[in-house]
Amino acid sequence: METLIVTYYNYLGQAMPESANGPGVYGTSAGGETLTAPAGPSSVDGNGGGDRLVGSSGDNTFYVRDPHDVVDVSAGTGGTKTVVAYTSFTLPANVQNLTSSGTYNYAAGNGLDNLIKVGNDGETLYGAGGNDVLVGGFANDTFVVKAGEGSDVIYGFHAGDTIRLVSPSLTSFQAVQSAMSQVGSDVSIRISTGEQLIIRNTTVGQFKASDFLLPLNRSQLGASTLDDEFNSFQPYNFSTHQGLWRTDFGLGRDNPDTYTLRNNGEQQAYVTADYQGSSGHALGYNPFSDSNGVLTITAQPFKASDLQSTFGATYASGMINTRGIFQQQYGYFEIRAELPTAHGAWPAFWMVPDKNTQGVEADITENIAINPNIDFVRAYGGGSASFANVLKTGDISGFHTYGMLWTPSTVTFYYDDQAVFQAPTPAAWNQPMYLIANFAVGGFGGTPDASAFPDTFKIDYIRAYGLADGSSVVEHLTPTAQDTLPGGGSSDATAGDDNLQAGSGATEIHAGAGNDTIAGWSGGDYLTGDDGNDVINGGSGFDRTNGNAGNDTIHGAAGDDWVSGGKNDDVLYGDDGQDIVNGNLGNDTVGGGIGEDTVRGGQGDDVVNGGAGNDWLSGDLGNDTMSGGAGADTFRAFAGGGNDRITDFTASEGDRIAVDHGSAYTVGQVGSDTVITFSGGGEVVLAGVQMSSLPQGWIFTT
Repeated sequence: METLIVTYYNYLGQAMPESANGPGVYGTSAGGETLTAPAGPSSVDGNGGGDRLVGSSGDNTFYVRDPHDVVDVSAGTGGTKTVVAYTSFTLPANVQNLTSSGTYNYAAGNGLDNLIKVGNDGETLYGAGGNDVLVGGFANDTFVVKAGEGSDVIYGFHAGDTIRLVSPSLTSFQAVQSAMSQVGSDVSIRISTGEQLIIRNTTVGQFKASDFLLPLNRSQLGASTLDDEFNSFQPYNFSTHQGLWRTDFGLGRDNPDTYTLRNNGEQQAYVTADYQGSSGHALGYNPFSDSNGVLTITAQPFKASDLQSTFGATYASGMINTRGIFQQQYGYFEIRAELPTAHGAWPAFWMVPDKNTQGVEADITENIAINPNIDFVRAYGGGSASFANVLKTGDISGFHTYGMLWTPSTVTFYYDDQAVFQAPTPAAWNQPMYLIANFAVGGFGGTPDASAFPDTFKIDYIRAYGLADGSSVVEHLTPTAQDTLPGGGSSDATAGDDNLQAGSGATEIHAGAGNDTIAGWSGGDYLTGDDGNDVINGGSGFDRTNGNAGNDTIHGAAGDDWVSGGKNDDVLYGDDGQDIVNGNLGNDTVGGGIGEDTVRGGQGDDVVNGGAGNDWLSGDLGNDTMSGGAGADTFRAFAGGGNDRITDFTASEGDRIAVDHGSAYTVGQVGSDTVITFSGGGEVVLAGVQMSSLPQGWIFTT
C-alpha cells in the first residue's frame, strides 16, 4: 500500500518542513532515563515512565508517552525536530513540529514557525508565536489564534470546530465577517495590522457566529445584581440577618457533611474560627483574612492532636456560598482570583440550585495545581454534560478573571474576558442557582503535598449581572440556620430506636441517637443515622446516606447513590447504579454492586469490592483487601497508604493500577505475586499475578 504524503503550506504558500524517518533509540517503562537520538534522521522513544529525550544533529522525532517526559534540544543542531505526543504537550525551544493524539489534550507551540497536527480525538491546537500551521482532525477541535503572534493557517476546519480568536479589533461576529475575504479556495481573516488567519478550503458564507469564541460583549449585560469587592469580609449572621456569605453547607454543627463534600474524596473541612468538629470547643483555625480588598482563604493541615475531632478531615480550609441569600437564573457571573500552587489544591467557583438536584451544576472554573494551565469548565444538566479542558495561554500567574454568561439558549465560559467554551444551556437549568467559591484539598486535586501547605486562594472580587434583555431571575433571600429538604414521611427522630420512612418527595432524615432503621423512597433523599448502630436503605432515586457514628449497615438500593459509613466499622453497599461508596473511619466492608462505581475504604483496614462494572477502587489508608469483580477496574495506589492486597487483578479484563503523582515505586515478583513497593512506605500485592504476563500500560501515573 502506498502511503499518502500531504504537504502543508504556511500563509505565504511555503511548504512546512517535516522530519524524515530514521532508526530509533528505545527506553524502558521504568522511567528516569536519559536517551539521546543518534545523528538524524532518527527517533527516540522513552517508552513511558518520565524520561529526558535529547536531540542531536539532523532530523529527530521524539515520542512522548508520559506527562513527565522532557525533550531537550540545543540550539544550532540543525534539521527539523518533531515531537509525537500521546499526552498534552507544549513544544520546548528549538523544536519545530508537534503531532498530538489523545482526547481533550492540548498541543501548543513555541516562538518558531510550528506545524501542529492532531488526531481524531477532539483537541486544542495553539501555535503561540511564529507563523504556524494548525491541522485539525475529524473530531471537534479548538484552534487558538491570538493577534500579535504571527499569521497562522488552519487545515481541516469543519462544522463542530471552534476558533478562539483573541484580537482587540474582533469583538463580534459582525467584525469578524467584515475582516473576512475569499482568496481562491481559502478564507482570509485580517486579525491585526500585518497579520492574517488563513482557513484552507472554506468559503466566507459557511461560517456562523458559533464557530468563533470572541471577547466578552458587555453590552449584553444589564445591571449589577451582586458585587463584593471584599473591602471587608461579610459572613452571614443568622441573628441579625446581615452579611452575604455562608461558610458551610448548613446541615447542622455535628454533621460532617456540613463542612465538606466527602464523596469527592476531599480531605479538608471548611471551617471558621469557631469550628469545633466533635471536640466541644473551638479548634482555632480561621481560613479567612481580608486586606487591601482581597479575601484570602488559607488551607493548612490540621494539627495531629486535633485530627480525632475533625470528622476524618486532615486539612482546614474555607468556602463561601450564597445558599438561601442570593441566587439567580440567567446572567453573567465572574470571579477575579489568584490560585494556589500546592499540589493537592483544588479551588473552584461554581453554582448549583437549592435544593441541590443530582447532576445539575455550573462549574465556572475548577483548577488543580498539578495541572495549572488548564481551566476545567463544566455545564452539568442532569443526564447530560458539556465540558472543556481549556488551555490557559500567556502568563497564568497572579490574578485572572473567570466568568460564565448564562442565557436561555447558550452558556459561555470566559477566561480574562475571552470566550473559551460555549454550549447549549442544559434543559435542567430551569431555576435560579446560588454561588460557591471554595478551596478544596485532595480529591480531583490529587494527593496533597503537605510540605507545600499552608497555601492560599485569593479573591479580588465576585460579581453578578443580569441580562440586558430583562430575562434574568434574581432572588435575594433570608436563610435559616439549618435547612432540611421537604418531602413528607416520618422524619421525627427520638433518642431511642426509631423506624423512619422517607416520603415520596425529597426527604431529609436525621435519626439521632439509638439503633435506628431508615428507609428511603422514590425521591432524592438525604438519610443520616447519627449515633447508634443503624440500618439505612435508600430508595429508587439518588440518595445520600451516611451512617455517622456506630457500626452501620447501609444499602444505596436503586439509583446513583452516595453511601458513606462515617465512624466505626460499617458494612456498605452501593447496589444498582453508578454509586460512590466511602467507608471513611473504621474497619469497613464496602461494595459497589452493579454499575460503574467509585468505592473507597477510607481510614482503617477495609475490605473493598467493586462488583460488576468498570469500577474505581481505593483502599485509602490502612491495610486493605480489594477485589474489582467483573469489568475493567482501576485500583488507586500511593505512597504511605498501607499494605494492600488485590485478590482478583485481571489485566485481560482491563484492570489497571493508577499511582498518585509524586509516588515513587518499584515493581517486582515475590513468589506467585506481583508486588508494587513505594519508597514512601506501603505496598500493593497483586495476588497470583505473574509480572511477566502484564501488558504495557497496566500501571500508570495520574
